[in-house]
Amino acid sequence: MENNSIPNRKVVELISGGVSHDLNNIIGPILGFTELLLEEMEQGTSMHEDISLIHDAAIRLRDFTNDLITLSNNSINKPTESLLNLAAKNAIDSSAFREIASAYSDVQFNYSESPTGVMVNFPETELERFCCALFTHCIEASEPNGEVTVCHTDDSMSISYGGRTVPSEEKQNYFLPYYAKRELEIGRKGLLLSFAKKLAEINSATLTHEDLPDGNKLIINFS
Repeated sequence: MENNSIPNRKVVELISGGVSHDLNNIIGPILGFTELLLEEMEQGTSMHEDISLIHDAAIRLRDFTNDLITLSNNSINKPTESLLNLAAKNAIDSSAFREIASAYSDVQFNYSESPTGVMVNFPETELERFCCALFTHCIEASEPNGEVTVCHTDDSMSISYGGRTVPSEEKQNYFLPYYAKRELEIGRKGLLLSFAKKLAEINSATLTHEDLPDGNKLIINFS
C-alpha cells in the first residue's frame, strides 16, 4: 500500500507546484502595487487600512504558495543551474518579454549566465517577474539602436543599457512610478522599475542606479 502511494504523492506534489506558480503570478502584482499604493496614501485613513489588509493577506498567501513550491521542488530532480539563471532564462523566454523585444527590435539584448553559487532570497516565481520587469524596463529605456547587457558577479547582477544618462534633477525620481525617459511605444506607464524596486526591498535585495559614460547601469545586490 505504501509503495502504491508514492506515485500518487508525486502527482500531488507536481500539481501543487503548478498551482502555486499560477497563484504567485497573481500575488506578485498585488503585493508590488499595494506597496506602491500604501506609500502614496495617507496613513490612518480607512482606505489605507483596507489596502494594508490586502497587502498583508497577499504576503501570507505568498508564503503559503512558496511552501508548496518548495514541496514540489523537493520531489523533482532540478538541474544544478543557479536559481537566478533559471529565473532570468524563463523571463527572457516569457511571452511578455518577447513582445517587448519584438517591439524594440532595434535594441540588442545580451545575457551572460550567472555563477552557480549565487544565493538569492527571492521565491522562484517572484525572481522571474523581477528579472522580466528589469529587462523590459531597460529595453524600453534604451535609445534606438541601443544595447542592453546583463552581467553577474558572485552576489550581484548588473544591467547596462545605452542612451542618455539621468539628469541630476531627475535622479530622485528614477524609481518613482510613471517615470520614463523616452516615450513608450507599447502604452506602458513606466511602472516596471518601481515595481522591481519594491520586489527587491521585499526580498532583502538592493536595486540601485549608476551613470555610465554612454548610458546607465542598474545594480542588484542579493547579499
